[in-house]
Amino acid sequence: MALTTIQKVLLLGLTGAAVFFATYHLTESPPFTFDEGWYFQTAANLVTANVEGIQLAPGDIEHVSTFVTVGYPLIYPLALWFKLFGISVLSARSLMVLFILLFLITSYVLARKLCGVATALAALALLATFPPLYGNGKPVLGEVPGLLYLVLSLLCLYQARTHTLHKTFWIILTGISVGLCIVTKPLFLIMAPALLAGVYGEWKKNIFTLRDIGIGFLSTLAPIAAWVVVQFRSSDSFSTVLSYYANPYNTQLSTTILHNLGGLFSDVNTLYTVGIAFVWAAALWVRRTAQEDIPSEERIAFVFAMLVILAYLRTGGFYRYLFPAQAVMLIFFPHALMRISMFAHSFFPRLQSRLVAMSFITLLGMLGSYQVLFHSWVAEAYTSQKTAFWESYLSEVSTTTSIFFYNAPEVAAFAPHRNYYQYIENFGRSIGADQRTAITAGTVDRIIIQTGWYIPTDPLFKKYTTDRTAYKYSVLRLR
Repeated sequence: MALTTIQKVLLLGLTGAAVFFATYHLTESPPFTFDEGWYFQTAANLVTANVEGIQLAPGDIEHVSTFVTVGYPLIYPLALWFKLFGISVLSARSLMVLFILLFLITSYVLARKLCGVATALAALALLATFPPLYGNGKPVLGEVPGLLYLVLSLLCLYQARTHTLHKTFWIILTGISVGLCIVTKPLFLIMAPALLAGVYGEWKKNIFTLRDIGIGFLSTLAPIAAWVVVQFRSSDSFSTVLSYYANPYNTQLSTTILHNLGGLFSDVNTLYTVGIAFVWAAALWVRRTAQEDIPSEERIAFVFAMLVILAYLRTGGFYRYLFPAQAVMLIFFPHALMRISMFAHSFFPRLQSRLVAMSFITLLGMLGSYQVLFHSWVAEAYTSQKTAFWESYLSEVSTTTSIFFYNAPEVAAFAPHRNYYQYIENFGRSIGADQRTAITAGTVDRIIIQTGWYIPTDPLFKKYTTDRTAYKYSVLRLR
């Protein structure tokens, strides 16, 4: 169905808004973070030293198989991007803008195929004005690339079950997309059981044969097999890898789960997630009660979102780990809200169900736009000069001046030369501990450390004194 003039204008306007939000103060907002420093360095070292790892000392680049959990579907495109456009924060985040826009486009296409143009535009409006999309999407992180592969898999699945002419082709693309999604970030491992929930239903309806399922399964395994080869080394212990992926935060799971479960109902951000999930679940119940057919793509998306929420309970409680569920739910939320409004209309005939639903979505879009611009994680950093400061400061450091980046991989990403050391600690796990002897011996010229980590009375730093502080970091020099 062709778009009307108003729909074309709206589509163009939403796309323009997304481009603006995604590129506004790109290098500074949100701030360059710890995890982003990990992935940035890994891709940069892959380009410059042909090693997917982190430099711990001059000439010593450690392959970080289990410590860096983001897989090659992000690291390899980023490395290629660096090779083409140079290694810099602007270059890296420009690739992330591309990921954001591709995710929005595929989400719009999927929603349009499943629910129609109006609903797809509503979904695009919610996604394009959703602050966490930019807070988690502009930095070099795995969430948005993983979501892109996820939505692509749903789109290919839709094509596979509705186009018999090239069915096998679309099944293969579905499997490859699922595999890429799964290995982008450990969180997306739960896509596997979600996919089974949808494929089983299509098999029962004789849409897919066992041969089709077998082809899809093998296609899914191909990217996963490649991930095992490039991500892990022969010396890695399977039990160590499994324990890290099962409990990456090294916390007491029972205590963590109970704490996060209470947090779901005590904060605006988490209540927003719970509210959207409730509306979607209620709409699915109404549709099932009315014996309406629910597309397998929506069933898969729903199971995935619910599993993400459950997986969130075992994490450190960062809102970032709810983001994939939120993004997926927003694709289907407009249709769910419309169905609930129609259901309410059957009890209250005077209720203008479509008007109520669209008004609510418009309100959410306006609120989201306000938050992106003025009151959100990205908005708080619009005036920041953190990236510009470190780029300028470190560019003036001589190649003969050695630097020790102490648990600051996000600053080490700006290192202008290879004469540096690193120690990194995260949730009780560390790498580069042996390099700290360079500090105790006083053989490094400067240390850059988060101010909160610097304890002047610590014997480790007895040969150093504070030279300056900036953006919650301390620069130490020899006494």
